[in-house]
Amino acid sequence: MAAPRFLQKLGSGFQEVIATVLGGAGNGEKIVSTNTSGVLDPSLFPAGIGADIVTVPASEALAAGAQVNLWGNSGATNARNADGSVANGGKKSEGFVIAAVASGATATVYRNGLNTGLTGLTPGADYYLGTTAGTVTTTPPSAAGQTLQYVGKAITATSLDVQPGPFVGLA
Repeated sequence: MAAPRFLQKLGSGFQEVIATVLGGAGNGEKIVSTNTSGVLDPSLFPAGIGADIVTVPASEALAAGAQVNLWGNSGATNARNADGSVANGGKKSEGFVIAAVASGATATVYRNGLNTGLTGLTPGADYYLGTTAGTVTTTPPSAAGQTLQYVGKAITATSLDVQPGPFVGLA
């Protein structure tokens, strides 16, 4: 959907103006509109206000709603699937992606907040980092060599309030 348009009075006439959905250079002194998701884009807020996000390359494919680990890849921060399995040595959850991201594409990683990229959650249930890449589970990992990390609480069947806890190796 195209951004809304408004009439602006200029002297004795009017001019059609398109609302902006993005912040940044060239968009000052403009009327703001929500994006196609019905929310304000994070670029409209100054640093430190709004969603706590980072945008980094994805070093592997990330499914919608995946828990993500941020790691140093040849001197640059990359996003990969978080994983609490022994086979992967543990990759703690440091955020999530809402939409799927292809390997090599730029991932918008939300450090905390509502993950609305999931389905089939049990409202009110606590969720932990799963032992399958990027997943969450209501059953806390308990086997030796796995890692235990609280991820958050389901608010609805499709939204998880993500507040990652400490990452603990199990003996």
